[in-house]
Amino acid sequence: MTSATVAATTDPADELQQAVDALLERSDFKWTLQYEQNNRQGWMGFEGRTGSEGYTLVKTSRNYVGQPQNGDLPAKLVFGGKDGVAEIDGHWLRPRQLAERTPMGAAMSVLANSRQNKVLVERFDVPRPELLLPALLRGCEDMALEHGAITATINPKTALALLNTGVARAGVLYARGTPWPEVPGLGGPFWEYVRADGTATFWLNHGKLVKYEVILKGQLKPGPPERWLPTTVMITTLLGEPGAITVEIPAAAKAVLDRVDLPQFPGLIR
Repeated sequence: MTSATVAATTDPADELQQAVDALLERSDFKWTLQYEQNNRQGWMGFEGRTGSEGYTLVKTSRNYVGQPQNGDLPAKLVFGGKDGVAEIDGHWLRPRQLAERTPMGAAMSVLANSRQNKVLVERFDVPRPELLLPALLRGCEDMALEHGAITATINPKTALALLNTGVARAGVLYARGTPWPEVPGLGGPFWEYVRADGTATFWLNHGKLVKYEVILKGQLKPGPPERWLPTTVMITTLLGEPGAITVEIPAAAKAVLDRVDLPQFPGLIR
């Protein structure tokens, strides 16, 4: 179990804020993350390296962007702020470029007929510490020191925003307004959450944040209220020592992220 030390005389909220600020200001840190949905243990894991230049390199434990001909292989992604690119067949691609790779078998299986259906990926979602932690702290309430860890409740507004903005989601988000394979008996798109709340636990070691766990419970909206689906998301993250590593981001990935003139729909939308 992760050791934790928080002074009993220190305000837990202040102690936690200082630890998070110190982590994100230093940057160049390594993290490992386990993402579970509806108690599916080991559903998806991530290993990330966040660099001081504002880029994050992420490796997945399983097939994140989907390469059906290769089975359940890991994926490699690079993020710059909220934008991300994935390495597919040796090329770094933005989300909406995946549809153009379908004939080569390198896009998501749900996009197999994307040229006809125009089903597009809007973005890649990974609950990265540099995005999740600041948003999470703004919505934490009733912080308390319990058994050497800081616990908090997450207000409904923040919990809902964390899920619907993708900050606390793992996977891909499909573009609004594009056709989506219907779920039998439920209808069309159901990625949007309509209700949510949650809890968070933070472990500190000598003033440094070393681990946190976020549990969000919400309801997905596939149709009328009687069809809303209860969903539980658990995010467990272990943090490495800030400044202990040097993060090297592939130059080709940075070049794609930095290009503002790169078409998002190459030859797809007429």
